[in-house]
Amino acid sequence: MAQIIGETQPNKPHIDLSKATEMSCQECAGTVFIPANKFLKVSKIITGTSKDAIIPVEIYVCGDCGEVADELLPEELKKKQ
Repeated sequence: MAQIIGETQPNKPHIDLSKATEMSCQECAGTVFIPANKFLKVSKIITGTSKDAIIPVEIYVCGDCGEVADELLPEELKKKQ
């Protein structure tokens, strides 16, 4: 069944976006992010299979400078500070 625009979904809080803070790029302060993919290779020794495994991970990059948005990365991929 299609959702009607403007219909509220159960268990989803109504969030007033005017109260939200805009995220910005840590390098250039750009505020538009583009989805991209990073591909990770896992050794066949770890996976126990005959071939290495390829795992796609969705990331976001700054639309202005191309910097990866560290804050939006999975914890395991964040840069160590």
